[in-house]
Amino acid sequence: MAVDNVQYLFTYTLKKKSVEGVFNRILKRFFDIVFSLFVIVFILSWLLPVLYIFIKIESKGAAIFKQKRNGLNYEIFDCFKFRSMRVNNFSDKKTTIKGDERITKIGRFIRKTSIDELPQFFNVLKGEMTVVGPRPHMVSQTEMFKDTIYNFGERHTVKPGITGLAQVSGCRGEIKNNNDIRSRLKYDVFYIEKWSFYLDLKIILQTILQVFNGDERAI
Repeated sequence: MAVDNVQYLFTYTLKKKSVEGVFNRILKRFFDIVFSLFVIVFILSWLLPVLYIFIKIESKGAAIFKQKRNGLNYEIFDCFKFRSMRVNNFSDKKTTIKGDERITKIGRFIRKTSIDELPQFFNVLKGEMTVVGPRPHMVSQTEMFKDTIYNFGERHTVKPGITGLAQVSGCRGEIKNNNDIRSRLKYDVFYIEKWSFYLDLKIILQTILQVFNGDERAI
């Protein structure tokens, strides 16, 4: 709701999000499909078997890791990633921290360059995610944040993204306290309300630059 003051009276109106327009939704979905197919065909087609070998050599377990996360309207889906940790019983409960001993050697590299997120283009193709949007959290995190962080539900009014405005703006890595999630939420809400195709392209370009340069905040 948007709040305004008109002659000493408070008015409440529903906020209109640019991403909700019919044409904009069609444009965003069309781009998601085209971009995802490009990545899957020209990058994942050869990168997946290469990383499969390296991941399997270093530790036992599946090369692709599936984790339950909340998407649009809090709907739960299986989020795909290249496995960067040794198989453990705390993957869905314990968040990753700096210097986490569960992370493998190849895992540190693919996490720093965000290569571990590439399998999520299959999620985008399935319609569960979008290329650019608020990053999805583990179900346990969502349950905690939605009851303690004001306006947290706003980020679940759109599909979650592989990358987002918060991530390219320095808000990534370990969540140490509620201020960290509030900072991310600020960028997520701004993105949702001010979405444009140009903004998506800008975020994608910044993400690609981070992949090549690496990000010290990545864990």
